[in-house]
Amino acid sequence: MLMNNALEFDELRNPPHDVLLAGGNESHLRIDRGCLRSFRILEFRNASGGVQAARMMAKEPPDLVLCDDTLTDMSAAQLLIST
Repeated sequence: MLMNNALEFDELRNPPHDVLLAGGNESHLRIDRGCLRSFRILEFRNASGGVQAARMMAKEPPDLVLCDDTLTDMSAAQLLIST
């Protein structure tokens, strides 16, 4: 169900199990991890930049990707285009 353009994971039958967090800003990653934990998503992978995230996504595609708009080595848009 979509509410205010945000997914309500509690109402999903199959919530994401493999989540990739991409970002170089530790405070943003800490907030993202806290949000994921509030949805009972406890396992996730971390990528410090776009190149690393793209490699991880190519090797094993995640169910969900959360990334900063500006990564250390590319923008989020460039990451999406590269995969």
